[in-house]
Amino acid sequence: MRIFVSKEKLLVLFFILTILFSKSVISIGLSPADVTIYYEPNKEETITYSVRNTMDCELNASLYLNGNLSKYFSLSDSNIYLKPKESKPFKLSYKLPEKLEPGVYTIYLYAVEIKSPEKQGIGARGAVVDKIKIRVPEHGKYITAVLKADDVEVNKTALFHIKISNFGEEEIHTLSADVTVFTLDNKTIATVRTNTVHSLKTFNTVVLEGMLNTKGMEESTYKAVAKVYYDEKTKETNYDSFRVGSVDVEIVNFTKEIYSGLINKFNISVRNKWNTKISVSGEVIVRNNSKELSVIKFVEETMNPWETRTLTSFIDATNIPIGSYDIEINVRYNSKTKTKFASLDVVEKPREGINLDYKKLFLISTITIL
Repeated sequence: MRIFVSKEKLLVLFFILTILFSKSVISIGLSPADVTIYYEPNKEETITYSVRNTMDCELNASLYLNGNLSKYFSLSDSNIYLKPKESKPFKLSYKLPEKLEPGVYTIYLYAVEIKSPEKQGIGARGAVVDKIKIRVPEHGKYITAVLKADDVEVNKTALFHIKISNFGEEEIHTLSADVTVFTLDNKTIATVRTNTVHSLKTFNTVVLEGMLNTKGMEESTYKAVAKVYYDEKTKETNYDSFRVGSVDVEIVNFTKEIYSGLINKFNISVRNKWNTKISVSGEVIVRNNSKELSVIKFVEETMNPWETRTLTSFIDATNIPIGSYDIEINVRYNSKTKTKFASLDVVEKPREGINLDYKKLFLISTITIL
């Protein structure tokens, strides 16, 4: 049998499910967030958690564990009563076995809202889950290595960071890396050596750093990869891209029309095209046949990396006749200036009430016709 449901009913159902889902997300919470335990034979520890009621009504929370190592874990409480907006602590204790195979194991800690009898029926129960990861070291020597390359200004020094973690059973005694830089079409530009670290114990992390002088390199996007040497072994990192360029801004938009006889707001929309904060200020010169009529000044502001921001000032057009004028827009940043030449239209100021009267007339006419 085929059942046909109208589009309207589907929308209502979707709305109801959205409300129920939202409720389940926000009614109950757990802290701390996901935890990682680094394995040691027979390791014992107690972690203090907190379960919180985010609602304006009381609730009971059921706590339980799941996972292939959950038998080594226990909770101080399995059910907790919570008043509105209340948080209560509980303990999670564990004792790990003497031996475990290498790898990462996951235990799931659940907190689920228990519905009271008077609240039974259609509805969703709030629930939240936290992960507890047990990391068991690999046999022998084993590392993870992640390369991060920073954008750099032309002729400045590029920095490369390699985050290395030892997840093996054995201590590493010597650690270094070579970073090779390529163009996007795989032409080798240079190879640089990082610093050397002489000890990295199990479950510890270190960051190696390499430096490259970009003098003579074209403004472009490049890519890099590192080869890590750890004792008698090697490992290649990920590729990461970076840009060699200059601090730059773009004049995205600006005010193109103002009213004669009024003091008008004037805006310049500016985009920061680099990955650092910059200070910008502005100036707009209004000219008529090379004769300077007005100069608009903009206060200095700080822009975030890649941000687009509107600089605002005012122009007094009380004595500027109706017409079209040349303007010179200057945006100053980091001892540089970005200039744009354009035109500005000065038009007749609107008559007070005329737009409103026409709207009223149109509305009255429409009602009369209906």
